[in-house]
Amino acid sequence: MIDPFTRTRYHSGCRLDAWFPDGVLDITMATLMVHYVGFEEAITDEPFNRFADLSKLTAIHLEFSDVARIAAERRASYDGPQVKSAFLATNLPAYGVARMFAALMEPSSIEVQVFRKIEDAAEWLGVPPDVLREE
Repeated sequence: MIDPFTRTRYHSGCRLDAWFPDGVLDITMATLMVHYVGFEEAITDEPFNRFADLSKLTAIHLEFSDVARIAAERRASYDGPQVKSAFLATNLPAYGVARMFAALMEPSSIEVQVFRKIEDAAEWLGVPPDVLREE
């Protein structure tokens, strides 16, 4: 079940937290997710991978400085073992922002990749594609 407040679903068997944002991705939504993931990291005993399906975003209102600040906060706040964070970006604006975030995250133990197909993201994360679907 997707949490109505965070639009996330945790798959304990896969150790995966999936996020399904919709509407406008702005600094408020991005900051909420950064704080949510940080909270989950703090209360969870085992590291977990992440997945974000950006396909239902209607607009992105983030500046480079916003993305850089979010990446810096994630790099500084996570000091655990290597984890993966996959972004599904089916349109050009989402793909561009996700790739920018991935580049800014390179010097961290959170490995970020951006995908155009859900099957490719699932393969990289080592989970069945159905785990990454919102339904």
